[in-house]
Amino acid sequence: MKLATTFKEREEYDNKAYLYAILQSLELLERAFFRDSITQEEYSSACAKFISQYKSVSRVLEKSVPDVSLFAQEYKLDCPAALARLEIGIPSTIENPNPVGSEAINAKVVAEVVQNYITVMDSIKLSMVAVDNLHPLLGELMQSLGNLNILPPTFQGKAKIREWLILLNKLKASDDLDEDQIRQLSFDLEQSYNDFIRLLG
Repeated sequence: MKLATTFKEREEYDNKAYLYAILQSLELLERAFFRDSITQEEYSSACAKFISQYKSVSRVLEKSVPDVSLFAQEYKLDCPAALARLEIGIPSTIENPNPVGSEAINAKVVAEVVQNYITVMDSIKLSMVAVDNLHPLLGELMQSLGNLNILPPTFQGKAKIREWLILLNKLKASDDLDEDQIRQLSFDLEQSYNDFIRLLG
C-alpha cells in the first residue's frame, strides 16, 4: 500500500512519524523519571533534546498538525506526561528542582532569584519581548524559585510564571508579545517579585 504519491506527501508522513516517535519517547522518559529509573542529569539532557526536536518538527507540521493533543488522539497515543511536558516546554528538573537545604546556600539562591526577577523585568523594559528571549529567562527564574526551600506552597509567583511559560511555549520563537501581554507579564512579575520580597522580610 502506497501512502504518498508525491515527495511533499512523503515528507509530511515522515515528519508525522518523527512527531509520533518523539511523543512516545518523551512519555517513556517521563515515566522512567517518575520511577527514578534514570538520573536527573540523564533525564534533563534527554528531555531538553526531545523538547527541541518537538519544536523543530512542530514548526514544519504547523498547518497539518495545529494541536499536538489532537494528533495524539487521532493516532491513539496515550501520552499524558509527554503532552504535559511539551505544554510547559522545560524539563521537570527545571520546573521542580530539588530544593537546597542549608542557610548559606539559601542566601545564594535568594540572590539568584532576585537577579533572575530583575533580568526578566529589565528585558521587558528594554522591549526585548520575543518568545525566544523571554522563555529562557522565565525558565531560569522558575528553576531558581524551585531551588529555594523557604517558599510556602501557597506562593503564587511560581504558578504565574508557569502559566507564562505555557503561553510562550505555544507561540513561535520569533513572535513578540503584544502590548496587553507585555503589560500583564510586567504586572505579574512585579506582583510576584513584591510577594517574594515580603516573604523574605
